[in-house]
Amino acid sequence: MYRKFREVLPMETLTVSYPLLDMWQDVRITPYTCEPQDYSYHWIGNTIIEVTPHGEFLPMYGDEVF
Repeated sequence: MYRKFREVLPMETLTVSYPLLDMWQDVRITPYTCEPQDYSYHWIGNTIIEVTPHGEFLPMYGDEVF
């Protein structure tokens, strides 16, 4: 995506901001030969910032602060 700005002087700083999607997604995963497991993923934009419950195979995002 491109955006043209008029009357911008050299060395000026432009800031473009836009809202990001912030949502929780519930997912049921059935690993091979195991019982189904339910997880909740917290998305901001296209990044998962939290997974619950934390466990042996999905410990990521548990201690990070965003």
